[in-house]
Amino acid sequence: MLDHLGIDVDAFYRAAMAAGGTDNGPPGLRSHYHEHYYGAFVLDPDGHNVEAVCHMPA
Repeated sequence: MLDHLGIDVDAFYRAAMAAGGTDNGPPGLRSHYHEHYYGAFVLDPDGHNVEAVCHMPA
């Protein structure tokens, strides 16, 4: 089972949406997780939440 893959958050979101994913949280800072949390969330066709996240300062 794949559980981590290094990709660009914004590129992930654009590609997932273009492939028919459902928005579950567009790319953006989510400081309620922590100061440098930048992520995006997409639901796949089976309804699984898929997340791309960066934990580094911009």
